[in-house]
Amino acid sequence: MKYYLMPITLCSLLFVNSTFADAENKIERITIKGSKMQSELTQLPASISVIDSQQISQARIERLTDIEHFVPNLKFSQLGEVGAQFISIRSIGANPLSENRVTVYIDDIPYRTVNDKLLMGVSQVEVLRGPQGTLYGANTEGGVIVINTKMPDTDLTTKGGISTEHYTNGSRQNARFNVSGHINDQWSARVAVNREQGDTYTQNIDPLTNNKGDIENSAILATLNYYPTERLSMSLQYIGEFNRADGIYEQTYIPMNAELYNQVFSQPNPVFEQMFGITQINAKPIANKHEYHMDGIRVYDENERSLNFKINYDWNDLSLVSVTSMMNKESYGWGAQFELTSLPFINTGADDRRDQLFQEIRLLSPEKNGVSWITGISAYRGKREFIVGYKDIIGGATNFNSLVPLEETSTDIAIFASSNIDLDNNWVLTLGGRYERAIRESFRASDSAFILGGQVAAVFPQLDESGSYNEFLPKLALAYQFNEQINGYMSAAKGWQPGGFNDDAFADEDSRKNGIQFKPETIWNYEMGLKGVTESNDLYWSVSLFSSYAENWQEMNFLRDASGKAVSTSVVINAAKLNAKGLEAEFKWQPAIDLSVHGSIGYTDSEYKNFELAYGKGFSGNSSIMMPKSSANVSVNYHFTDNWQAHIQLSAYGDMYLDLDNKVTQKSYKVVDANISWTLDNYRITLFADNLLNEYYFTGQAFADFTFPTEGLYFSSPAKPRRLGLSVEVDF
Repeated sequence: MKYYLMPITLCSLLFVNSTFADAENKIERITIKGSKMQSELTQLPASISVIDSQQISQARIERLTDIEHFVPNLKFSQLGEVGAQFISIRSIGANPLSENRVTVYIDDIPYRTVNDKLLMGVSQVEVLRGPQGTLYGANTEGGVIVINTKMPDTDLTTKGGISTEHYTNGSRQNARFNVSGHINDQWSARVAVNREQGDTYTQNIDPLTNNKGDIENSAILATLNYYPTERLSMSLQYIGEFNRADGIYEQTYIPMNAELYNQVFSQPNPVFEQMFGITQINAKPIANKHEYHMDGIRVYDENERSLNFKINYDWNDLSLVSVTSMMNKESYGWGAQFELTSLPFINTGADDRRDQLFQEIRLLSPEKNGVSWITGISAYRGKREFIVGYKDIIGGATNFNSLVPLEETSTDIAIFASSNIDLDNNWVLTLGGRYERAIRESFRASDSAFILGGQVAAVFPQLDESGSYNEFLPKLALAYQFNEQINGYMSAAKGWQPGGFNDDAFADEDSRKNGIQFKPETIWNYEMGLKGVTESNDLYWSVSLFSSYAENWQEMNFLRDASGKAVSTSVVINAAKLNAKGLEAEFKWQPAIDLSVHGSIGYTDSEYKNFELAYGKGFSGNSSIMMPKSSANVSVNYHFTDNWQAHIQLSAYGDMYLDLDNKVTQKSYKVVDANISWTLDNYRITLFADNLLNEYYFTGQAFADFTFPTEGLYFSSPAKPRRLGLSVEVDF
């Protein structure tokens, strides 16, 4: 608990000589769009965190993962420095083989697979915790992250900025530009561009590698708004994100015990000499915590584009919203290795192409006679072509060979409705329901095999599978207004994840039959909470308790025979149950005009139930992975003068398990971010330090060496090191 006391102490020091709030000093009332019914934060019967535009600017929140330090019971994980992010809320999270159980929405557009997005022109970020299936459907069992971009300013505004950050292994630069405004009474537009380039945080020190690692990320957001009448508005939006990495691949694992790793691979070993004729696998030991050894070509290239069209039409007592989105995403990466060393053994990679079409139409009514409601239909269509490749280096191959493509199709169709009903004596009842049908199809034209040393190492079978899954997702909430400042609520909600098919390799026909299909999972979440503001409106606070119960939990593992030998590559299996319970508390305090404080605490206790594998080993009683049991954060922003302000963010996390066996634990750690800014006229100059204490911790699932397993030696993805930097922003 000593780390949790530190933020309180530092806050107390900053309060000295500060002028406390008066009647003119209020916390702004926050409207929530994530409920799709424009609810006020204090009135919404749900556990939700909101990061507004002021906090985004003060705390330098520039990427999706930056919000982790501001939201209780939220954790991001990744297999490497680039590639897909896996999001957990309250221990309800994704594994690398399944879609996220937390979906990100940007301006009403869903992103089921998401990278660490550059945030541009964001007005507000909302994190709704607990199942959101009634309004958002499948893949929202843990919650939803809603990102709202800013509407164009009335007058033409142009902003630009550059920044540079430096760390042990190199540096990185960022340039951004934003222009927005009204063209005339009927048209407005916004264009935002962001470009980041520099060295990777992790560095490959293999002496034969061509590049230790560099990265380029670019993003563009373009919006055109049309208001032909007072009742009708239309918006056309393009979002593009382009990520390039040379010398690095999305699966970049660092040895968690560098000393043991060096003992095994960075000194002469007679076993390896006998097996491969190589006395020493790695030419030199790892000296820096963010270094690793990998041979061969390592590249990653990802392009994501979406075109979105939105219509709003208002009648006197009814509003229509139509959202249409077409998305294309291509990921091209090569350089995954099984042995995690410089041994010329085998390299793998993949070309992953996805297309998405999304349509939602909803009708909303304003409150009338104590009743408001929303109803609509939603359709989602996703197509994927996944081509795995490999290079049998130990067998003398010099080029990559591609396996037979895997084709996957996902179709989701739903109808939903929700209503708020004012009852007598300050009670409000929320009733919601969604009926959803999901269809999953997988096809591979013929068997396909990995070849290692000229021999068949793994066979990926021919596939022609399809399955349909239907589910009704209800929600019930009862809220009570104690007085003008305090509201309480109780709720029960259901979420689900459709079933699907494994496309990986199996040893024989029996293992294939047992491992191809996995069942859908469901989760019930029960919650109660209180939230409110002080009478002077200078403090917002909330507290909630929750308990979740998941059935047929989908988890990544290996099929094994009676002797314990693996008979498949990694596949999704159904763990019987997962139970999670915990609490959250948040506050936003404006004690003075020049001082603001935000903070939260979270606690999650999760446990697998009846999770037994066929060969006698199981994980029953173990905690779920990638979620610290406890977390706490506090941020303080203080204006010394009209020109100077300082911001400090302190976050502390408890122990977190990184593997299903609960053998690998990321011990508790703390992160400190700070910046100080000077503003004059149209200029703002900021000095910043992220991870100021240079805390070294891991954020990805832990794996043993797949080829040369060594007791006590595991690999994972490290967090970013300390970064010191300078930012300059200009309003033209």
